[in-house]
Amino acid sequence: MLALNLKHFYLPLLLYNFLLIAIFIYVSIKLLIRFKLNMDKSAYYTICIYIYTLAVQNYDWDRKYSELFDNYQLIDLQTIDYVNILLDQLMIFLFDTVIIYYTFEMRLVRNKHEFSTFTELDAFQSRNSLLRNILFVVSFTLLAFNQLFQFIVENQTDLEMQQSPAYILLVFTSVFRFGIDIFYISLIIKYFNFFVCQKMKMIHRRGQNLTTKFRVIVIWVYFILFAYILDLLAKLIIYAFLIRSQGLFHSFYQVYRFIFYSTLVTLHGHTFLYLFYSQAEMSENDNKLRQRAVNKKCKDTDCILNILYEDQQLDTR
Repeated sequence: MLALNLKHFYLPLLLYNFLLIAIFIYVSIKLLIRFKLNMDKSAYYTICIYIYTLAVQNYDWDRKYSELFDNYQLIDLQTIDYVNILLDQLMIFLFDTVIIYYTFEMRLVRNKHEFSTFTELDAFQSRNSLLRNILFVVSFTLLAFNQLFQFIVENQTDLEMQQSPAYILLVFTSVFRFGIDIFYISLIIKYFNFFVCQKMKMIHRRGQNLTTKFRVIVIWVYFILFAYILDLLAKLIIYAFLIRSQGLFHSFYQVYRFIFYSTLVTLHGHTFLYLFYSQAEMSENDNKLRQRAVNKKCKDTDCILNILYEDQQLDTR
């Protein structure tokens, strides 16, 4: 019944997902123009990943809408399915790389002050990068095996599924992925709490009060982290348990992916855009201060040279 009712929402959801990517691209372009493309490489990488993720969401939903209402006939269903699986898995992996990358960037910033020499810091940076790259490989491997077992299970009957080692392995890899993702999110919460505490201590030392903007940012980040945990739980429920009931799996998956997940990815993306805006603005202000200092130094130097020149002229007289 739910699957039947969902048909009435295919066009609105198509427009909704298109609107999400259109707004995100518009804000991204405005940001890049504002700072004249002078941003960190990780910002470009992250923006491209979120655009790709939202584009795949639109492509998948548009394809489903076309099949249902426009009598669109696929030329080679098997080939198209493999292409879609590849696009979807690449989307998930790239999104995971964003989470892993910024988790270890936060770890690096968190531990920088604990080293007294550049040698110790360089060694820690190397270990941090190595561990991050290892987790990239682990994430990709788990995702590949999880998709393989899911593909096997989806093509089995209910009786075959009950006796299938593939289903047990699917549950195992899904739970394992969930555990690793919870580990990442716990690290993010830990490091974010540390940064918030440091900022609050600095504000109190200055005798100032917490601003409304600071409170809103903190609450927003915790909201995003909570929504991400809900996303992890939804994935675990879908792939480890609901897959045994194809009708329920299909309906729940459509609602999850094209409403909840699309919205969550967009909120994540705009949060990162605000982070990049703040970083770029801070860097721009620092550059202006340095330039003023250089200009002032040049003026002082010119004054000194003029004074010396005048003294020299007096001496010659």
